[in-house]
Amino acid sequence: KDEPVVGDYVRGAVAMARTPAPDSQGSQFFICLDDLTGRLDKAGGYVIFGQVVSGMEVVDAIAAMPNGGEPANQALDPVPMTKVTIAQP
Repeated sequence: KDEPVVGDYVRGAVAMARTPAPDSQGSQFFICLDDLTGRLDKAGGYVIFGQVVSGMEVVDAIAAMPNGGEPANQALDPVPMTKVTIAQP
């Protein structure tokens, strides 16, 4: 089920990706590369569920890799995540 968006889309925020359809959030997510407060509509329902607290330089390096351009910016050589640590505050 869709949940209300709590927090702001700031640099390092981790949020659920979704389609325009209701209740469409799944296993995909995105990390904000910049502060998007006021530029990414909270009504879109991209629920924020985390924050990068270390390693943002790795996120920046992945984002700088070559991609296919607009509209999807799909990675030409995808970078797999081999280790992720999730911790509760």
